[in-house]
Amino acid sequence: SDSVLCPAIASKAYFQASYVTLSDSVEYPDKLYKYYYDDEKSAPGKFRFDLSGSENAVWYQLKFGDGEIYEPETDSEKIVHEYKFPGEYTAVLVTKSPAPLGCIDSFRLENSIELEDTLFMLPNVFTPNADGHNDVIVLYEENSNNVFRSYDISVTTIEITIFNRAGRKVHEYAGNIRDWKGWDGNIMKSNLPAPEGVYFYCLTYYYFVTKEGENPRQSAVFKHKNLKGFIHLYRED
Repeated sequence: SDSVLCPAIASKAYFQASYVTLSDSVEYPDKLYKYYYDDEKSAPGKFRFDLSGSENAVWYQLKFGDGEIYEPETDSEKIVHEYKFPGEYTAVLVTKSPAPLGCIDSFRLENSIELEDTLFMLPNVFTPNADGHNDVIVLYEENSNNVFRSYDISVTTIEITIFNRAGRKVHEYAGNIRDWKGWDGNIMKSNLPAPEGVYFYCLTYYYFVTKEGENPRQSAVFKHKNLKGFIHLYRED
């Protein structure tokens, strides 16, 4: 432990944290997170804390390192905490042994929790064939896909509009990026497939940034960026 404030009958703690992937349907029910990748572990991100195996403790307090504190009733309680901002966090578990001594111990997580800044990319080619193969494009993957969408982790909100060369709007969305299904290649408000060709998009995305070496919660700033670009839509026979 980092500090033992009582010399006798100290608690023994088992203290670990694991990243909750976006494919976890328990923590992310009814969401379209399966469309996105989180290999970089960017904020906002959830971590699952495991205290099981702790011994000789009757009280627990978890300091997550972002200013939030939680007191679980038992060491077997399922604990999930979301870190909203990118940065580095040090989680600490405080325990108390039984009366009459009530020794206080603190245990620092062996490895700090790190969440990266925003990573946002868009493809420039996709092939919506609706055949279940190569119907979505995600630039992160080597193969093409069948829905136009981003490779996103820590972007919170987007506004996107896609136009054809004549200036007609074929797709639009505004809201939480993880609720965006992407563009499937059909003209909005219809089931008509958009023809092959070049399309133009206007997009604004919103995200948090933090200053390196400073408290992420205190230094987090909400920013936005505007993007414009072209998409090449191809249809294979």
